[in-house]
Amino acid sequence: MFLVKIISITGTPGTGKTYLAKKLSKKLGIKHIEIGKIVKKEKLYSSYDKKMKSYIVSESKLKKYISKIKEDFILDGHLSHLVRSTIVIVLRCEPKVLERRLKRRKYSREKIRQNVESEIIGLISYEVRKRKNVYEIDCTKSKKSCLKQAISAVKGKAKKQEIDWCRKGI
Repeated sequence: MFLVKIISITGTPGTGKTYLAKKLSKKLGIKHIEIGKIVKKEKLYSSYDKKMKSYIVSESKLKKYISKIKEDFILDGHLSHLVRSTIVIVLRCEPKVLERRLKRRKYSREKIRQNVESEIIGLISYEVRKRKNVYEIDCTKSKKSCLKQAISAVKGKAKKQEIDWCRKGI
Protein backbone atom coordinates (compact mmCIF):
# COMPACT_ATOMS: atom_id res chain seq x y z
CA MET A 1 0.00 0.00 0.00
CA PHE A 2 1.16 3.52 -0.81
CA LEU A 3 1.41 6.14 1.89
CA VAL A 4 2.62 8.75 -0.59
CA LYS A 5 0.86 9.14 -3.93
CA ILE A 6 3.39 8.96 -6.78
CA ILE A 7 2.26 9.82 -10.29
CA SER A 8 4.90 8.68 -12.80
CA ILE A 9 4.86 10.39 -16.16
CA THR A 10 7.02 8.44 -18.55
CA GLY A 11 7.56 8.02 -22.27
CA THR A 12 10.20 8.29 -24.94
CA PRO A 13 12.18 11.57 -24.88
CA GLY A 14 10.25 14.23 -26.80
CA THR A 15 6.73 13.00 -26.02
CA GLY A 16 5.88 15.93 -23.72
CA LYS A 17 6.54 14.54 -20.23
CA THR A 18 7.93 17.68 -18.63
CA TYR A 19 5.27 19.94 -20.14
CA LEU A 20 2.50 17.66 -18.90
CA ALA A 21 4.11 17.13 -15.49
CA LYS A 22 4.40 20.88 -14.90
CA LYS A 23 0.78 21.50 -15.93
CA LEU A 24 -0.52 18.56 -13.89
CA SER A 25 1.55 19.61 -10.88
CA LYS A 26 0.04 23.08 -10.98
CA LYS A 27 -3.48 21.77 -11.51
CA LEU A 28 -3.26 19.21 -8.66
CA GLY A 29 -1.15 21.35 -6.35
CA ILE A 30 1.52 18.72 -5.79
CA LYS A 31 5.29 18.67 -6.16
CA HIS A 32 6.94 18.01 -9.55
CA ILE A 33 10.25 16.14 -9.64
CA GLU A 34 12.25 15.88 -12.86
CA ILE A 35 14.43 12.77 -12.88
CA GLY A 36 17.00 14.35 -15.21
CA LYS A 37 17.62 17.19 -12.78
CA ILE A 38 17.79 15.11 -9.59
CA VAL A 39 20.07 12.52 -11.20
CA LYS A 40 22.69 15.21 -11.82
CA LYS A 41 22.12 17.18 -8.62
CA GLU A 42 22.06 14.15 -6.29
CA LYS A 43 24.59 12.10 -8.31
CA LEU A 44 22.14 9.23 -8.87
CA TYR A 45 24.17 7.82 -11.75
CA SER A 46 26.77 5.14 -12.18
CA SER A 47 28.59 6.61 -15.19
CA TYR A 48 28.36 8.95 -18.17
CA ASP A 49 27.95 7.82 -21.79
CA LYS A 50 30.03 10.27 -23.84
CA LYS A 51 28.72 9.00 -27.18
CA MET A 52 25.06 9.45 -26.20
CA LYS A 53 25.85 12.47 -24.00
CA SER A 54 23.80 11.14 -21.11
CA TYR A 55 24.16 9.83 -17.59
CA ILE A 56 23.62 6.15 -16.87
CA VAL A 57 21.11 6.28 -14.03
CA SER A 58 21.63 4.01 -11.06
CA GLU A 59 18.21 2.48 -10.54
CA SER A 60 18.99 1.57 -6.92
CA LYS A 61 20.18 5.10 -6.07
CA LEU A 62 17.11 6.59 -7.76
CA LYS A 63 14.71 4.31 -5.87
CA LYS A 64 16.46 5.01 -2.57
CA TYR A 65 16.24 8.77 -3.14
CA ILE A 66 12.54 8.59 -4.11
CA SER A 67 11.68 6.41 -1.09
CA LYS A 68 12.75 9.24 1.24
CA ILE A 69 10.16 11.71 -0.11
CA LYS A 70 7.24 12.01 2.30
CA GLU A 71 4.72 13.99 0.24
CA ASP A 72 2.64 13.33 -2.88
CA PHE A 73 4.48 14.15 -6.10
CA ILE A 74 4.69 13.78 -9.86
CA LEU A 75 7.80 12.02 -11.10
CA ASP A 76 8.75 13.07 -14.62
CA GLY A 77 11.23 11.24 -16.82
CA HIS A 78 11.62 8.38 -19.25
CA LEU A 79 12.73 6.17 -16.34
CA SER A 80 10.01 7.20 -13.88
CA HIS A 81 8.11 3.98 -14.50
CA LEU A 82 10.97 2.06 -12.85
CA VAL A 83 9.91 3.52 -9.49
CA ARG A 84 6.97 1.94 -7.68
CA SER A 85 4.10 4.36 -8.38
CA THR A 86 0.43 4.79 -7.61
CA ILE A 87 -0.26 5.51 -11.26
CA VAL A 88 1.85 5.47 -14.44
CA ILE A 89 1.03 7.66 -17.41
CA VAL A 90 2.90 6.66 -20.57
CA LEU A 91 3.02 9.41 -23.15
CA ARG A 92 3.17 8.33 -26.78
CA CYS A 93 3.88 10.27 -29.98
CA GLU A 94 3.66 9.35 -33.65
CA PRO A 95 7.22 8.38 -34.69
CA LYS A 96 7.56 10.92 -37.54
CA VAL A 97 6.44 13.76 -35.27
CA LEU A 98 8.76 12.52 -32.52
CA GLU A 99 11.68 12.47 -34.95
CA ARG A 100 11.04 16.14 -35.85
CA ARG A 101 10.87 17.09 -32.16
CA LEU A 102 14.18 15.36 -31.41
CA LYS A 103 15.87 16.99 -34.42
CA ARG A 104 14.80 20.40 -33.06
CA ARG A 105 16.55 19.44 -29.80
CA LYS A 106 19.68 18.77 -31.88
CA TYR A 107 19.99 15.16 -30.74
CA SER A 108 22.57 13.07 -32.60
CA ARG A 109 21.34 10.86 -35.44
CA GLU A 110 22.03 7.77 -33.34
CA LYS A 111 20.10 9.11 -30.34
CA ILE A 112 17.16 10.06 -32.59
CA ARG A 113 17.18 6.62 -34.23
CA GLN A 114 17.23 4.81 -30.87
CA ASN A 115 14.42 6.91 -29.42
CA VAL A 116 12.20 6.66 -32.50
CA GLU A 117 12.71 2.88 -32.60
CA SER A 118 11.82 2.66 -28.90
CA GLU A 119 8.62 4.60 -29.59
CA ILE A 120 7.69 2.48 -32.61
CA ILE A 121 7.97 -0.78 -30.66
CA GLY A 122 6.41 0.74 -27.53
CA LEU A 123 9.32 -0.21 -25.30
CA ILE A 124 8.17 1.69 -22.20
CA SER A 125 4.57 0.52 -22.62
CA TYR A 126 5.85 -3.04 -22.79
CA GLU A 127 7.91 -2.57 -19.61
CA VAL A 128 4.84 -1.48 -17.60
CA ARG A 129 2.14 -3.56 -19.29
CA LYS A 130 1.63 -6.01 -16.39
CA ARG A 131 1.18 -3.31 -13.77
CA LYS A 132 -2.14 -1.88 -12.64
CA ASN A 133 -3.08 1.76 -13.10
CA VAL A 134 -1.14 2.32 -16.32
CA TYR A 135 -2.55 4.71 -18.90
CA GLU A 136 -1.21 5.39 -22.39
CA ILE A 137 -1.95 8.80 -23.89
CA ASP A 138 -1.26 9.91 -27.46
CA CYS A 139 0.27 13.38 -27.14
CA THR A 140 1.09 13.82 -30.82
CA LYS A 141 -1.32 16.65 -31.56
CA SER A 142 -3.03 18.36 -28.65
CA LYS A 143 -1.33 19.33 -25.39
CA LYS A 144 -4.74 20.35 -24.02
CA SER A 145 -6.24 16.94 -24.79
CA CYS A 146 -3.21 15.23 -23.27
CA LEU A 147 -3.65 17.17 -20.01
CA LYS A 148 -7.39 16.43 -19.94
CA GLN A 149 -6.74 12.69 -20.39
CA ALA A 150 -4.03 12.74 -17.70
CA ILE A 151 -6.41 14.38 -15.21
CA SER A 152 -9.03 11.70 -16.01
CA ALA A 153 -6.40 9.00 -15.46
CA VAL A 154 -5.37 10.44 -12.09
CA LYS A 155 -9.04 10.53 -11.06
CA GLY A 156 -9.44 6.91 -12.19
CA LYS A 157 -11.94 7.87 -14.87
CA ALA A 158 -9.83 7.41 -18.00
CA LYS A 159 -10.45 4.69 -20.51
CA LYS A 160 -7.37 2.49 -20.89
CA GLN A 161 -5.97 2.20 -24.39
CA GLU A 162 -3.04 0.48 -26.00
CA ILE A 163 -1.26 2.52 -28.64
CA ASP A 164 0.43 0.43 -31.32
CA TRP A 165 2.09 2.42 -34.10
CA CYS A 166 2.85 -0.76 -36.08
CA ARG A 167 -0.83 -1.74 -36.26
CA LYS A 168 -1.78 1.81 -37.19
CA GLY A 169 0.66 1.68 -40.08
CA ILE A 170 2.55 4.76 -38.98
